[in-house]
Amino acid sequence: MVFSLKERLIFHIPKDLRQCRPVWFHCASVGEFNTARVIIEDLKREGMKVIVTYFSQRAKSFMEKRVSGIVDWVGVLPIDLPFTISRFNRLFDPRLLIVVEREFWPFLLSKTKAPKILINAYAKGSFMERRLIDRFDHVIARTERDGRILREEGAKRVSICGNLKLVFTTTEEVSDISLEGNIFVGGSTHEGEEEVLLKIFSLLKKSFDNLRLVIAPRHISRSREVLKLVESYGFKVSLRSEEKDDWEVLVVDTMGELPLFYKKAKVAFVGGTFVPVGGHNIAEPCRYDVPVIYGPYVNKIEDVAYILEKEGLGYRVLSVDEAVRIVSEILKGNIEFKRGLMKDLSESIKSCYKRIIWDYL
Repeated sequence: MVFSLKERLIFHIPKDLRQCRPVWFHCASVGEFNTARVIIEDLKREGMKVIVTYFSQRAKSFMEKRVSGIVDWVGVLPIDLPFTISRFNRLFDPRLLIVVEREFWPFLLSKTKAPKILINAYAKGSFMERRLIDRFDHVIARTERDGRILREEGAKRVSICGNLKLVFTTTEEVSDISLEGNIFVGGSTHEGEEEVLLKIFSLLKKSFDNLRLVIAPRHISRSREVLKLVESYGFKVSLRSEEKDDWEVLVVDTMGELPLFYKKAKVAFVGGTFVPVGGHNIAEPCRYDVPVIYGPYVNKIEDVAYILEKEGLGYRVLSVDEAVRIVSEILKGNIEFKRGLMKDLSESIKSCYKRIIWDYL
């Protein structure tokens, strides 16, 4: 990640926010912010000041354009040195630092005097995890297994609340997209996965003439590359930014719009699962009662996959033919699944988080 030195050393903080005692969230990127968003919105409704720092260069545009309207201040994480972190803390005087998932920065954790909570934590047994986990006042883990490992590594206080990725914000954006036909969405895809999706789509089109495919690459910098791949298959294709209507495959080259497409889908695929990434948020389409398929690589989200598979909302597929069979049955309406599942799970997990975090405020 290459930010300018000025960005990470000099903080442009409005005077009216200095010493405002906010709740400080640190998120690596957009995904972590979206995970924490439901907590952030609750805090804002309670009248709390909230600031957000991030680290991913890829997230810069989204965080500073979209997130700035939700929180009181957003900016890149100061360089992890004693004097920068200490100065940042003096300027804001946060009442609480909430770190999302796996951001282990030594001076961030040692020089921030406010209570520190690690949320949606999962154990990987990394060196930094073992060395720094005891710097947190409270760790909220996804599963009993994660909690047990983190305790063994030295975490002071551990609670199990479930996977925060199963909780979704109640704030909805109004879509300006009018989509006709059966929509199949492939979200957060990586190199190699778009080709698999296009093979699945090609076979499905033989039986479902009005089927349309939306591909949202995990990194939008790959959108032109994906566009050329789709063209090589002979489909009518458009970029989302071009706003054409006559397409069979739409490549999303904009940030933050994927939920809008999931909401309109009949079925979805979530990436990082046909390639050994470990899986992105396979529960996201299910918030709209949209069934989801994914590949075998779900080690990061195994707990979520277990829940979705048990309730008939999630399907782990190991081949193109298996994916075609499952999607065909979904499109025909032959597969039953539990509707409203996400609402019940969401409320339970959210209540657990709220009870713990509010005790530190």
